[in-house]
Amino acid sequence: MVDEKDRMARDVVQIARLGLMGDRRNLETYIRRIVRNSRSNPKLSDDLATLLASQPSDTAPLRNAGGGLVPVDRDSRLQLLRHESPVIIDQPPLWPDKINAALEQVIAERAHVAQLAKSDLKPTTTVLFTGPPGVGKTMSARWLASRLQKPLLTLDLATVISSFLGRTGANLRHVLDYAKEVDSVLFLDEFDAIAKRRGDETELGELKRLVTVLLQEIDLWPSDRLLVAATNHGELLDRAVWRRFDMVLEFPIPRLSDIKKLIDRCFGDDVCSLGPWRDRLVELCEKQSFSDVERLVRQIRRRAVVGSIPTEKAILETISTVGDALPRSQRKQLAVKLRSYGLTERKVSEITGIARDTFRKELKKKSNKDDSHQTDGSDE
Repeated sequence: MVDEKDRMARDVVQIARLGLMGDRRNLETYIRRIVRNSRSNPKLSDDLATLLASQPSDTAPLRNAGGGLVPVDRDSRLQLLRHESPVIIDQPPLWPDKINAALEQVIAERAHVAQLAKSDLKPTTTVLFTGPPGVGKTMSARWLASRLQKPLLTLDLATVISSFLGRTGANLRHVLDYAKEVDSVLFLDEFDAIAKRRGDETELGELKRLVTVLLQEIDLWPSDRLLVAATNHGELLDRAVWRRFDMVLEFPIPRLSDIKKLIDRCFGDDVCSLGPWRDRLVELCEKQSFSDVERLVRQIRRRAVVGSIPTEKAILETISTVGDALPRSQRKQLAVKLRSYGLTERKVSEITGIARDTFRKELKKKSNKDDSHQTDGSDE
């Protein structure tokens, strides 16, 4: 039994190594060897054999269950879709309650198709995500695919938009036709690039026709498929787009409570090393997106590990580096916050590049403003 466990452990390590190296051919060879040697575990052998049979080879394009080829651009021969299956989410996203409830509703409807049909209803088939970058739109599309246990097909915008007149529309139609045939979730990211206002005179006629085709396809989207679109610039979308979607969700900038949860999650067991800087980091990350917060935390942790320095020092050094790219007005605000945390004027000046006299004036203005608010409150 010990030998069997050791062999399985070696197999897992070898599979992981080949997968991380991207050595697909040797990975498939190794899995086939495991299939042959797994006679003592018929289920494992059958599952691996089925998995191998369902995957495309190195030379063959991806196929769906019905045998259709993933669409490619006629000139570049590049695939128009990115295929992710299975979709694995390590941890549930941090959404506001309204977003969470809406997405859970989409999942629930898919489990009650028969009941909906009895009432002459169909489940939500098209969803539009709007909001600034980094607030969870792409993650939400992946989460839906994961919960529904379906592949995620993501439009490769760079490949779809062709320099040849008329080719972009054909590429998009190929993508939509393919997604209708495959039991999957279709994700149209950067949706504004293909669904801009048709009144925009800077756009070519082809792109205006593209919007018309797209609207027609959304109207006729099959009820057993799910189409998710996302945009950072809702103001650019054609007005007719909005009413075509069964559900429109606006993703806000994270709340402080969600930022705190994310920071705790990112630091893990090391969160205790933050001390008072845990709440300070939350405050400093106010109005930042989830992706911005994650990027900042990764920079802090890398700096602490590589430099073998305390977390607080890594935080200050990272803030100094990040602060260099901020506009002067934001660096002055940062200086005021850092001074309120008890840092010396000299240290604050070193980190932010703001002269002491300057942020002293900012502190005085803030103090006068706070006093004014208190006075106004007492008069009411």
